[in-house]
Amino acid sequence: PDVRDENSRRVRAIIESSNYIPNNSARDLVRTKSDAIGLVVRGRSNPFYTDIIRAIEQGITERGYTMVMQQIGTSDDEVKRAAVMEREKRLRGLILLGEMYSSVSIEDEEAAYRAVMELYRRGHRRIAALVSRPDDRSISQLRYQGYARALADCGLPLEEGLVLCAGSYDIRDAYDAARRALNAGADFTALFAIADNMAIGAMRALHETGRRIPE
Repeated sequence: PDVRDENSRRVRAIIESSNYIPNNSARDLVRTKSDAIGLVVRGRSNPFYTDIIRAIEQGITERGYTMVMQQIGTSDDEVKRAAVMEREKRLRGLILLGEMYSSVSIEDEEAAYRAVMELYRRGHRRIAALVSRPDDRSISQLRYQGYARALADCGLPLEEGLVLCAGSYDIRDAYDAARRALNAGADFTALFAIADNMAIGAMRALHETGRRIPE
């Protein structure tokens, strides 16, 4: 509004003749804040976030902002990554998508116990478990404890070779853990996976090695 009409017309004519497109990165250098909204997603291969991310991006775009997304591993520090993003991108806002601030509580050990007992009820006696780690002092350990308690109550031994440790909840890591166990000759008729992501990775490994996957 503080530019004279003559100068404005000259600038607009040059823009049109040169097909000029504004460089948002350059514009951001002289702004105290950008038009970007940051999104930090925990879990690089979690397919359950796809629709959520799409909806977030749509909402951000409709309001005239730009989404800047970073995906981190399940054990990475999302708050630290978000702080770096804010400093580098001068964000207008920030969204953390992951498990750190969940308000839903699950009775992890008891739920795992019931799942393994159901497999036993269906006739399985060699039941493997796919966990992140059995001693992570978190969800994985609790669900592993439920698995171990169910085996004990059913009179089944806890075999080290039937505990598959992926090291994370990622699909790829679960796939690799299942392939290692199968290649090593692990003998089981049922597999208890402590997370849906991990079950997907295990199912792929089973399929590729010709194992039957129940309906």
